[in-house]
Amino acid sequence: MAQLLEPGAQKLIGSKKVISQEGSVYTYEITINGAVQKDSYEKLFAARSKEIEIKGFRKGEAPRNLVEQQVYSDVVKDLTNLMVNYSVEELLADEGIIATTSPEVEKVNFTMVESPLSFTIKIDRLPDYKLPDVKKFQVPAPSTEVKPEDVETARKNLWEEWVSKAKEEDKVKFPELNDAWVEEQMKIPNVKTVADLEKLLVEELQHAKLHQEEDKLVNESLAKAIAEMNIEVPGAVVERSLKSNMETQEAQFKQYGITFQEYLKHYNKTEEDYKKEATEAAEKRFREDVFWTLFIKDRGIKINPQDSKDVVFVNYAASVLRVKSDEKLSQRQVDVILQTAAMYKAVQIFREEIGLTPHEEPDMEIKA
Repeated sequence: MAQLLEPGAQKLIGSKKVISQEGSVYTYEITINGAVQKDSYEKLFAARSKEIEIKGFRKGEAPRNLVEQQVYSDVVKDLTNLMVNYSVEELLADEGIIATTSPEVEKVNFTMVESPLSFTIKIDRLPDYKLPDVKKFQVPAPSTEVKPEDVETARKNLWEEWVSKAKEEDKVKFPELNDAWVEEQMKIPNVKTVADLEKLLVEELQHAKLHQEEDKLVNESLAKAIAEMNIEVPGAVVERSLKSNMETQEAQFKQYGITFQEYLKHYNKTEEDYKKEATEAAEKRFREDVFWTLFIKDRGIKINPQDSKDVVFVNYAASVLRVKSDEKLSQRQVDVILQTAAMYKAVQIFREEIGLTPHEEPDMEIKA
């Protein structure tokens, strides 16, 4: 289903307009892009027709009109669901809308494949919140101090990892960590001695500490900014999140052959403890979503795949989303990658505004 819309295709939505507003509830009228709808129908029909057997014809080779008589209603049903669901996602993303409840689709109008599908949708939109001046949440320079005992622990771990994997003859040859072992077994450019190795370990530990400290400072500034906005979390959002969370957990419990009560007993929790933690997580996530949505919109953050700087964010987003380099992407998948990349770009801009400067990643990681 996800492969129906080719990369570079036009958006699903052909036209959209607000036809009414009552408080925070907006009603949109959406009309689907006719060309995309027709193309999607043909692909759905082609996929479904391969399954149809008609007497007197080989499977998949019957005349179109005979096949269409059998599959038309099912294909149209699938097409309608596809067009509505994807276009709602597209509307929310393109308009930067945060819905406090599930959007209500109404008045779906479909007459024939050649006539663009239309429908109305009610969205309870998030109230307007004002972003604080992020720059007033400046942070101090992060500490990268590495203690001697941290270096010793890293060196010990590296040695023990090598011992656990090494051949017996190599263990006899290298009974201890020394210069010869470093040069022959580590094979790291310009690292020939234990002193060289320790210097490199210090650099890695400093880099790890830098990331850890920066993440802590970013989270502290983000929490302060969000607290100042006084964002109210709708009860419906929490209920929906709890329901989704429970469904996911139950599926996992079933997979591992345990019950919810067994899970609670294992972690020494009550059901109330579980719901409280899940509620707090849902509220935190919602407030952060509100902040980042407004931050991206306020800063006009967009991703240009032709910009070498933005390509870094695109590649990282594709990696996080586990997109294969040779994978054929749908337009929806492309949009998700670009939206995710915009989020990473927003985080980088936020970091810079609170006083953290970008830095390069190290060229290599030490492995035994």
